[in-house]
Amino acid sequence: MSQEQPPRRGGMRAVGAALPSVTKGAVAKRGFAEARILLDWASIVGETLARHTVPERLARSRGDGGSVLHVRVAGAFALELQHLEPAVIERINAHFGHAAVSRLKLTQGLPAPAVKPMRRKRTLGAAGEAELSRTVERIGDSRLKEALARLGRAILTEEPKA
Repeated sequence: MSQEQPPRRGGMRAVGAALPSVTKGAVAKRGFAEARILLDWASIVGETLARHTVPERLARSRGDGGSVLHVRVAGAFALELQHLEPAVIERINAHFGHAAVSRLKLTQGLPAPAVKPMRRKRTLGAAGEAELSRTVERIGDSRLKEALARLGRAILTEEPKA
């Protein structure tokens, strides 16, 4: 008697639920047993350091059995991270609940910038364009009128911040 898998109930699953299994091979090539250090980097080291650093790979140390975390760090923050190394290692190990990292190896260079979602611009439309024209029509200087019209278009078409 073979066990049948229950039929999938409809609905979508969160992409994040499948992420560890999908990225496991790629992340393992870089020495990370788990992607959690990459995903949780900002919460481990704090937003300021996370903006200027990125973990690159985790390598087992030959002699002492600990692991070395290779971190790419922007030049200006290399000295600061060097001074904060004991605290960062402590935070990493506390995050994982065991001695996952024994030391950091810093490489100076610009970390990849965080990808920010592009904001879509709203369209002004004919009514908005007419209102803008009425607003600037009384201005006598044509260059100033055009500059203010461009400024008004830019302001009115920008997506509001959340």
